[in-house]
Amino acid sequence: MKLSVLRDANVKRCEEVFHKLNHWTPTDWACAMAGEAGEVCNAVKKLRRLADGTNTAKDPQSEAEAIKQIGYELADTIIYADLLAARLGIDLSEYIEAKFNQVSRRMNSTVRLGAVADEPGVCSLCGKPMPPGEEMFKFHGYSGPCPTA
Repeated sequence: MKLSVLRDANVKRCEEVFHKLNHWTPTDWACAMAGEAGEVCNAVKKLRRLADGTNTAKDPQSEAEAIKQIGYELADTIIYADLLAARLGIDLSEYIEAKFNQVSRRMNSTVRLGAVADEPGVCSLCGKPMPPGEEMFKFHGYSGPCPTA
């Protein structure tokens, strides 16, 4: 599923059965997202209890059940993250791709998202394109950390 499909359905459902997207502030949406992330952590804790044999009767009784619960809590977190992004006018696809590629460059990984296979060299810290053939940071006039970061 594309994130744009989630965005369209997410905003439509929010405004159809809950409230207008702009009725909540970015802080409201962020707090809702953080609450769901906390529920992910709680579900992971229950998976650990299961592995340690310290689970209670209320905890999932199988690894598959625990992992399913984690998956649903992760989904809730992503749904709220998308609503926060929608509230702020952020295209998550664009930012996910850019951030993934920024980390790949910083970690000297060749794995990239999107159509960037022939991208020019870029400073792994400031993200500015470097002239063809330049070495990392050399275009700043020295080698070392990017002075614009």
